Amino acid sequence: MKDNIKLALFFVVIFGAFTILLCTESSRWHSASIAMIFTMSGVFVGQLIQNRKKREKYKRDKD
Repeated sequence: MKDNIKLALFFVVIFGAFTILLCTESSRWHSASIAMIFTMSGVFVGQLIQNRKKREKYKRDKD
Protein backbone atom coordinates (compact mmCIF):
# COMPACT_ATOMS: atom_id res chain seq x y z
CA MET A 1 0.00 0.00 0.00
CA LYS A 2 2.81 2.40 0.82
CA ASP A 3 4.32 1.91 -2.64
CA ASN A 4 1.00 2.83 -4.23
CA ILE A 5 0.87 6.07 -2.24
CA LYS A 6 4.46 6.88 -3.17
CA LEU A 7 3.74 6.16 -6.81
CA ALA A 8 0.64 8.38 -6.76
CA LEU A 9 2.61 11.23 -5.18
CA PHE A 10 5.34 10.73 -7.75
CA PHE A 11 2.90 11.11 -10.64
CA VAL A 12 1.42 14.24 -9.04
CA VAL A 13 4.91 15.73 -8.84
CA ILE A 14 5.65 14.77 -12.46
CA PHE A 15 2.34 16.27 -13.58
CA GLY A 16 3.20 19.48 -11.72
CA ALA A 17 6.62 19.55 -13.36
CA PHE A 18 5.07 19.19 -16.81
CA THR A 19 2.63 21.99 -15.97
CA ILE A 20 5.52 24.26 -15.05
CA LEU A 21 7.30 23.17 -18.20
CA LEU A 22 4.33 24.13 -20.34
CA CYS A 23 3.95 27.51 -18.61
CA THR A 24 7.53 28.59 -19.28
CA GLU A 25 8.60 29.97 -22.61
CA SER A 26 12.40 29.73 -22.36
CA SER A 27 13.95 26.80 -24.21
CA ARG A 28 16.65 26.56 -21.52
CA TRP A 29 14.00 25.91 -18.88
CA HIS A 30 12.37 23.32 -21.11
CA SER A 31 15.64 21.40 -21.43
CA ALA A 32 16.41 21.65 -17.70
CA SER A 33 12.88 20.62 -16.72
CA ILE A 34 12.90 17.61 -19.00
CA ALA A 35 16.30 16.51 -17.70
CA MET A 36 15.17 16.89 -14.07
CA ILE A 37 11.94 15.00 -14.72
CA PHE A 38 13.72 12.06 -16.35
CA THR A 39 16.41 11.95 -13.67
CA MET A 40 13.90 12.11 -10.84
CA SER A 41 11.63 9.51 -12.41
CA GLY A 42 14.52 7.13 -13.08
CA VAL A 43 15.78 7.35 -9.52
CA PHE A 44 12.31 6.94 -8.02
CA VAL A 45 11.34 3.97 -10.17
CA GLY A 46 14.70 2.35 -9.43
CA GLN A 47 14.09 2.72 -5.70
CA LEU A 48 10.63 1.18 -5.98
CA ILE A 49 12.02 -1.81 -7.88
CA GLN A 50 14.88 -2.23 -5.40
CA ASN A 51 12.53 -2.08 -2.40
CA ARG A 52 10.19 -4.62 -4.00
CA LYS A 53 13.08 -7.02 -4.61
CA LYS A 54 14.25 -6.63 -1.00
CA ARG A 55 10.74 -7.40 0.29
CA GLU A 56 10.46 -10.49 -1.92
CA LYS A 57 13.85 -11.73 -0.73
CA TYR A 58 12.88 -11.11 2.89
CA LYS A 59 9.63 -13.07 2.41
CA ARG A 60 11.53 -15.99 0.83
CA ASP A 61 14.10 -16.03 3.62
CA LYS A 62 11.36 -15.83 6.24
CA ASP A 63 9.56 -18.92 4.88
